[in-house]
Amino acid sequence: MGARADGIYRNASFGFSYKLPFGWVDRTADMREGDDPGKLLLLAVFERPPEATGTTINSAVVIAAEKVSSFSGLKTASDYFGPITELATAKGFSVLNEPHDFVVGTKRLVRGDFSKQRGSLTMYQASLVTLEKGYGVSFTFIGGSEDEIEELIEKLSFSGASSRSQDERCRRGRPRPCSSYSSGSGWSAISFSPAAFFSLYFFTHASQLLPAAVSRPVNARAAISEYAIEIF
Repeated sequence: MGARADGIYRNASFGFSYKLPFGWVDRTADMREGDDPGKLLLLAVFERPPEATGTTINSAVVIAAEKVSSFSGLKTASDYFGPITELATAKGFSVLNEPHDFVVGTKRLVRGDFSKQRGSLTMYQASLVTLEKGYGVSFTFIGGSEDEIEELIEKLSFSGASSRSQDERCRRGRPRPCSSYSSGSGWSAISFSPAAFFSLYFFTHASQLLPAAVSRPVNARAAISEYAIEIF
């Protein structure tokens, strides 16, 4: 599942590394459940412990992988975003950017962006998805501003790729000649992926501001999708 050393998580199997923000809390082991090789939580790190009280968005990075063969209908990375977008908007999240091609160094992924007001604060999420070696690999970034999201993404790199992550054509707020995808296209036959729920789960859970909202058990993988819906 990769290894962490000198503040960097490296995963040779999927060919990427992530430089952890200094002082962040690693809860990957606590949030794993079982040894199912088809559903892998690779990394889950938080700016502060999820159970700790805070007055700001608790930023987080979650990286997960799931075998494509575990559900039907998935053909491209953009197929992940149909159900993600439908559920997010139904629960009050706004789509900032529809799924579109996004480049990290020389690696092309698909990215979608969402936000939601939480009192006086705004929570932002960017999800990046790629298909690798029969797995759908998702990178979810949560933060309190769009600039923070970009800074978190810049810590991601792929083998043989530059450490500067964004293709300037695909950066937020700029013209997008890169390909974009309809949020509903191509996904109607897909059973909702646990990885997709996983992203949405951390979208909300990692950013709660009160301890009571984050103190419930989170390591039961079978309950992730149900719990995700409940806490929105």
